[in-house]
Amino acid sequence: MDNGNNFGEIIKLSDDNNFGEPQIAVNQNKVIVIWSGLLAKDIGNIYYVKSNDNGNIFTEPKKFCQKVIDSNDTNNFNEL
Repeated sequence: MDNGNNFGEIIKLSDDNNFGEPQIAVNQNKVIVIWSGLLAKDIGNIYYVKSNDNGNIFTEPKKFCQKVIDSNDTNNFNEL
């Protein structure tokens, strides 16, 4: 470990090539990557993967949230 000065090989975390910019969080040996999905133009889903071994192996992508609601549409809040 060199505190992020060098990186290993690129790891593909999802088979979906249509996604928003990923956000990465790190805490000791845990790494979480979260991104919005554009799969089939459905931009409302949020996905994540996590690693407990410094990013060597990640989980399969999981859906964190489905269909982010439009904050201007007050009808959506009735579903929460």
